[in-house]
Amino acid sequence: MDQTTENIRQIKKTFRLFMNGVTSRSMREKGLEYRVNWGIPLAQLKEIASGYDKSFNLASELWKDDVRECKILATMLMPADKMTHGLAEDWIKHTSSMEIAEMCALNLFQNLEDAHLLALRWLSSDNLMVRICAYHVLCRLFMKGFKPDDNQAGQILNRIHEALSGNNTALKHAAVNCLTRFISISDGYSAMADSVLADLKTDIF
Repeated sequence: MDQTTENIRQIKKTFRLFMNGVTSRSMREKGLEYRVNWGIPLAQLKEIASGYDKSFNLASELWKDDVRECKILATMLMPADKMTHGLAEDWIKHTSSMEIAEMCALNLFQNLEDAHLLALRWLSSDNLMVRICAYHVLCRLFMKGFKPDDNQAGQILNRIHEALSGNNTALKHAAVNCLTRFISISDGYSAMADSVLADLKTDIF
């Protein structure tokens, strides 16, 4: 048995120690569906991840398993410098969970080289989950000090306008969170957003 296989065996064994049936049931009731869901809180998953070195092979194998905890651990254990933009897009395109999309952005995608370019491209995707993840990535980048240039800011605001004009609640929520971070960069960015989104009469400003 190679080390990756042994690590996965140990990780899954650990899941039983942290299993939370109440949390798992609550997630199902809220529509967070997975083939298998142990209901383990994120704090405990971080504790599990801390016991392993980051590894491309381990993360890749965990990602293949349609288990909530495996997917989240994969985002925690994948080295950012080993994750290409193409692989990131493949991961998110095959994600059906809003929670996993957010974990991808929080734990991994925001740390990729040229993450802002990836997120900007994803804003124009015809895949809903990809667009939602793009907003999550941009949120994290804004929090870390990323300041888009005028062209990039215009692209972001136009896509936010499009999202807020639509009917998808999840996309709207992600767009509003992104907008909140965008306007907090400076008064100049806030004024730009106010101008582009004025017709929406949003009360976020």
